[in-house]
Parts: sequence; structure tokens; C-alpha cells
Amino acid sequence: MQTSDKIEISRTVLYLMPTPNQPEIVVSGHLAWLTKKLGIEPWGQILIAILFAASLSVGAFLWTFNGRMSKVEGQLSVLVSEHFLSEAAQYAKKGEIYKAITAADKAQTALQVVTKKRIAVPSEYFEESIAALNAAAQSASNQSELTTKLYQLRVGLALYRSALEQIPTIPKELVDLQLPPGGKIITSDMLHNRAVYRFTKGVNIPPKVHIGSDGAAINGSEIPLGMDLFNPTTRSLDVNDNSVNGLIIIGASQTLDGFRWKNVIFVGARIKYLGGEIVLDNVRFVNCTFDVPESAKGAEFADYAALFPKKSVFVGSIHLSATHS
Repeated sequence: MQTSDKIEISRTVLYLMPTPNQPEIVVSGHLAWLTKKLGIEPWGQILIAILFAASLSVGAFLWTFNGRMSKVEGQLSVLVSEHFLSEAAQYAKKGEIYKAITAADKAQTALQVVTKKRIAVPSEYFEESIAALNAAAQSASNQSELTTKLYQLRVGLALYRSALEQIPTIPKELVDLQLPPGGKIITSDMLHNRAVYRFTKGVNIPPKVHIGSDGAAINGSEIPLGMDLFNPTTRSLDVNDNSVNGLIIIGASQTLDGFRWKNVIFVGARIKYLGGEIVLDNVRFVNCTFDVPESAKGAEFADYAALFPKKSVFVGSIHLSATHS
């Protein structure tokens, strides 16, 4: 019994022996402040920092990867649109109208994707697409549904080209336009400065008025929707004898009929063509929308907007002129 008691006492003594002193780790500076405020040991703070840096690297990689995938998707959509435009023409030529309509729908969907993503393409893309549409249209003259689909594709190509056009350099000087009494008539000498003119309503253009400038800009974004910037007396070129030259027109609504347009850039404008007489000479459309009739004249205008030819185009009762210098 005594031996047993001694063993028990010995165990108790061993248990109560003081633990040897351990070296104390002293933390100072920012780590000490974070340890105190957050209750996180320094090694934990270092681990969190490492994980955070790694997450940033992964995030940057994913951002770049997603950007590249988006670009690849856009380029594939370009190829898809070309493929189905060609198929629509081939099916129309064979008289397989339903298949031609299906191909045109698929081409339109792909075209909307590349327009939204602004995927750059060479000018040959538009030339080949217009050629395919012309071939399809020749075989679809008596097929109203297919004809409408092809018309929509023409306008879609014009929208695509407009989305790719570069915004021009806008003058920095702002000028208040001084209109004569009544505030509705504009004359030839009002826009001679290279500046930005603010319009809050449309103006009437009397016959034989030729508005010219060397890069003046008109901000028409405050004009009420449905109201044109320039309003001629009639829609006849010969009666009006009106021309607009050298302007940058921003954010306005404009019906083109009845004017001779030269060296004009429309930016963010709502363009309307009624199917009448117009002259287009080096006219660009940047981020514009188009309201165009489904007709031969409408197709001619849409082709101009999509191809941007460097020649003067007369739409209506007049024909193409020679290439300008």
C-alpha cells in the first residue's frame, strides 16, 4: 500500500512542476496594430495577404481570358453571318425559299452580335455581303417574306458599318446661334466658324440656301424627338436647290430627301430616307440609326451607308456620278 501511495505522490509532483520559460515573440508596427484590432495573429495576416494577392492574379487572368473569349465569339459571329448570307443566296437561287429565309434569320442574329460588340472587319466583308444579298434578291423578287428578310439584312449591314466608324474630332469652342426674328430660318452665313452650335429646335431652310462650313458641328441632341434639324420647303432637289457641306451633325433627327449632302458626318443621329431625291457625296454615318423604305431606292441608300463609297451618289431620279477626288 505504501509503495502505491509513493507512486501516486510522484505523479502529482511531476504534474505540478513549473514549465520552462519559452522565448516571447514581440510583434511591432502594422502587424501589431492589426493583431490588436482584428485579433488575427501575424502568420494569419501574412497568409491572408498571400491569398488576396493570388486572387487578384486569378481575377486578372479571368478578365483577360473573358475578353479574349468575347473577341473570339465576335469573330466567329462574323464568319457565321458571312456563311448564312451566302447560304441564303444559294437557297434562293435553287428556289428553296424556306431554307433561304431560315439562313437569312441566322445571318441577322449573327449580324446583331457583331454590331453590338463592334467587331472590326475589312471593307471586303461589306462588299461581299452586299454581293450575296444582291444575288439572293434577284431570285426572291416574287417572295415577299424573303424580300423583307433581305431588306432587313441590308439595313443591318448599314448599322454595322455605322457602329464601326470612328467619331470625328469635335471643335472645342461653343457658340450660341443667333437666329433671325421667329427663330425658324437659317441662312448660309450662320455657321461659318469652326465651333459647336447648340440647337434646341429644328429650323427651316429657304430655297437656294447653301449651308457650308469647314468642320463646324451642330449639337442637335436637345431637339425634340420627331422634329428634324433641317427642314426644306419641298423634297425636290431642283425646287429647293439646297445643299449642306462640311458639317458634323450630332444627335439630331434628319430626313435626307431634298438635299445635296457633301462632306457631312452624322454622329449618333436618327437618319430617315423617304425614297425621294438626294445627293450623297462623302457622307459618313457614325453610330446612327436608319429608317429606310423597303424599295429599290431604299436598298440603294442602305448599300451606300454600308459600303461608304468614295463617289457621289444620286438616289431617286438621278444616277451615279463620277468618282470625286
